[in-house]
Amino acid sequence: MAAPATEHGYGGHARAARVLAAESLHDEDFLKSHCVGYEKFESYVLGKTDGRPKSPEWAAEIAGIDPEAIHKLARRMAASRTMLTSTYSLQRGDHGEQPFWMVVVLAAMLGQIGLPGGGFSMGYGSMGVNRNAATDLVAPGLTPGRNPTDNAIPVARISDMLLHPDEPYQFKGSDLV
Repeated sequence: MAAPATEHGYGGHARAARVLAAESLHDEDFLKSHCVGYEKFESYVLGKTDGRPKSPEWAAEIAGIDPEAIHKLARRMAASRTMLTSTYSLQRGDHGEQPFWMVVVLAAMLGQIGLPGGGFSMGYGSMGVNRNAATDLVAPGLTPGRNPTDNAIPVARISDMLLHPDEPYQFKGSDLV
């Protein structure tokens, strides 16, 4: 629960969380029995720590989302079974770990973690397949062939290599070129 709080990474989730907290729609019993650090997060999202409540109205210009839509969504999540999911691609941006922490915080506020159809999932569509997709789908493919250089580019370093060609880069504790 005690994830670092930045307005950059929390995004729409923080605004929905603020609605849940401000309107007492969060599950206090679940938070007290299963979580640590919620009080600190609530102080942040309500604006007690920095004087800036993370309300839907506060974020309307930044996010380009109608504040009333966020209010309605937060209230709807609190009123019915809700499972939150997040795509892995979010971690590629600035403060990329923050949306994942916030999904878990928001799910904890709803108190539905562990309930059928509730809680949270990461990469549900791409990585968290709950069936054997290999037998369900048949897709065309290409044989990758042999790599004539006997070398590979780590996907986590492709951007570094494109931005700084012919310069060494770090990977698994080694300098590679």
